Amino acid sequence: MSVPHLDLRVADGQHYLLFGPFASFKPVLEKGRGFFDYLRAMRLHDIPGLLNVTLEHFPLVKYLVSETFKGEKSMFEELESFAPGLSKKFDWKPVHAGQRVQIIKDGDLQMGTEILVSKDKTYGTLLGASPGASVSPEVMLRCLEQLLPAIFTKEATRKAKKEIFPEDDLDTLATNPDRYREIRDAVNKQLGIV
Repeated sequence: MSVPHLDLRVADGQHYLLFGPFASFKPVLEKGRGFFDYLRAMRLHDIPGLLNVTLEHFPLVKYLVSETFKGEKSMFEELESFAPGLSKKFDWKPVHAGQRVQIIKDGDLQMGTEILVSKDKTYGTLLGASPGASVSPEVMLRCLEQLLPAIFTKEATRKAKKEIFPEDDLDTLATNPDRYREIRDAVNKQLGIV
């Protein structure tokens, strides 16, 4: 879950100031499908896990349902409370920015991102918490490694990967402070934020 924040984005040369996030609860994931399609797709063995998560995380469920029915007026009031005067300074409009899929596995709510790849390796997807800027390159690398394993056996690919990811073993970065600082300092230098 994220906290309210302002976010400056540039798309097609246009600058956009965003405020959010506003959460919601929506069981239907695919476009063109409705709530009854969701119910028809549910299996009996799914119900105990859903009930367990609902009871264990009731404050979260209550929050998501209340956010789902939040109106435009309430959103602007929240913006005004967060940054007084800003709601009148710009021409704000509510925009649906996407949907996160929360994973329930073995009756427990999962907080990470999970990569799922079809058996024939023609389709892959990410489920769970949205891979933000801090983890998206690593998650995408793992996704590509699973979707296109043959490419990663080629020397040119290994060389390019090493150039982009000088250290792709997260355990090394988590347990070796010197290696972490070395990578961090090199990245900061390259980005010009030294």
